[in-house]
Amino acid sequence: MHLKSLPLVIASLMLMATKSVMSIQNEERADCVEDYTPCTCDSTAAGRNVVCDQVSIQQIKSLFSRIPTTDLASFKLTTSKSEDRGIPGDFLGETRVNSILINCSTTSYELTIDDNAFTASENATKSVMISGCYFVQQRNFTFLSSFNEMTSLNIFNSRNFTSFEGLPSQPNLYYISIVNCRGFDSFVNQGSVALTGLRILYLYDNDLNDHSTANILSSLAAASIESLEELRLYNNKLSKVPTLISSFSKLNQLMMENNNIDLITTRSLAFYNDVSYLHLGNNAIQSIEPSAFGAHKFGTVYLHQNKLTRFESYVFQVMLEGMAQSGYGSVSLYENPIECDCHLAWLVYHKRELLPIVDGGQCSNSTMFTDLDADAFVDCPIFTCPPNIDGNFPNPLSCSSFYDCSNGNSSVVECPGGLVFNPAYQLCDWPYNVPTCNA
Repeated sequence: MHLKSLPLVIASLMLMATKSVMSIQNEERADCVEDYTPCTCDSTAAGRNVVCDQVSIQQIKSLFSRIPTTDLASFKLTTSKSEDRGIPGDFLGETRVNSILINCSTTSYELTIDDNAFTASENATKSVMISGCYFVQQRNFTFLSSFNEMTSLNIFNSRNFTSFEGLPSQPNLYYISIVNCRGFDSFVNQGSVALTGLRILYLYDNDLNDHSTANILSSLAAASIESLEELRLYNNKLSKVPTLISSFSKLNQLMMENNNIDLITTRSLAFYNDVSYLHLGNNAIQSIEPSAFGAHKFGTVYLHQNKLTRFESYVFQVMLEGMAQSGYGSVSLYENPIECDCHLAWLVYHKRELLPIVDGGQCSNSTMFTDLDADAFVDCPIFTCPPNIDGNFPNPLSCSSFYDCSNGNSSVVECPGGLVFNPAYQLCDWPYNVPTCNA
């Protein structure tokens, strides 16, 4: 994935957050019957859209206090630069709104929202977007707690989050995007948000470190272990893979490029299901421990622009064989200084049919993997124990046996009665738990 400029990212989020409004952009618009002055209103087939740009909070409240009960497709507020009041209770009167957008015209505006600000919209609002605001006083999201139909929450270019307490604990809320925000260092995980329907979580461009990421994931996603499908954590300051990630049983897409991760530890990315997209490019990865990726199948895996010097069988062979078996997927390895010595014999000589799946495999001397002479590896050992690591490791030539390493010495051990070696747990297991050995 190529890095996008910040303006493009923000524009993209704006489009997603206001999808219900933008989808009717080209439809015929007409003035609304009611007078919404000093705000503006137009009407389309999807409903009425009210925009209050640089209008004071008090004027807006007065306006909606005289508007009869009605439904709006969207309400967009851009605060006045001189505004010093928060959003009060019954802000929009009895008006029900499908999409609420709040844009703070200056990040010094200390946004506060009364718990009863949008009470009339509790069973109407689908999406909420907040942009460019300062949450120094807004310590919770209880103004959303009764939004039973809410499906998406978008927050970007804002700062000073300390908690997500108050988000509606209901299964309709499937999408949360928090992008280009700051101030998570003091984030408190209160463990009170049960987002059992959360499927998509975007947390990129936030300068998140390991501690703040762990708190946010635990707070927002701990109850989403069986629902989360897509997680974006790129452009942050992670130095390791967050511990909670491998627990998500349905995670299908994970993006963590452009962080500071230098080591992928054992089982940190051993998922419970097949993963179609894993992006770890442009980190500082120097080493990947045995069984880091487990035994399930992967689609596209990006590892380019890292510092890997080894491409070991006990890390990558099961992954590549799964891609070959499914006829889909690749490992992107561009710009890694791989040492093309005997440790590559498993791939270059014994499993050469897997070479096309390694995209951009290149030696430190610039020789491509595909240009290496297989015969030059004929005298290399089939397997060499990892330095200073004891344990059981896959046999590159057989699913039904494994190598037992102890003090640098190895011996081949056969799995009993129809079992195969499961690299995720480093023991013999039923074939259905090792998809690449269950053909």
